[in-house]
Amino acid sequence: MIDLKKILYAIAAVSAAAMLASCTPDNPDKPDNPEPEPVPDIEPVTLTVNFVLPSGSLKTKWVAGDDIVVHGEYAKNQVTVTLESSDISSDGRKATKTIEIIPYENEECTSNLYASWPAEAVDNLPHCFWYSKFNN
Repeated sequence: MIDLKKILYAIAAVSAAAMLASCTPDNPDKPDNPEPEPVPDIEPVTLTVNFVLPSGSLKTKWVAGDDIVVHGEYAKNQVTVTLESSDISSDGRKATKTIEIIPYENEECTSNLYASWPAEAVDNLPHCFWYSKFNN
């Protein structure tokens, strides 16, 4: 006759041994919580950006002194651009500025820079992805 107690003890012993074996590190010289790999610093690139006001927007013309926030993936790398009269087209609908910035590199996005106006109303989250957040 089969002794169920012995079978249960055997299963428990094998399970305990398996659990203990799974807890031992593969390499005893390697710590259980290794330091994460350092993320390489990404250097900013110099780009010429165009700020074009869409037709039908409330703002109809750029003016000297307008501040625009431009960001990639992280708010810590965002740049605030102050327009000068020489940056603005004759009709006022387009402004061009050269900036140094770290663009957002993401294969799911077709764009890699995002602009928000007015700059004083921008309150981006630290990891803003492709969103711009405003404070009111």
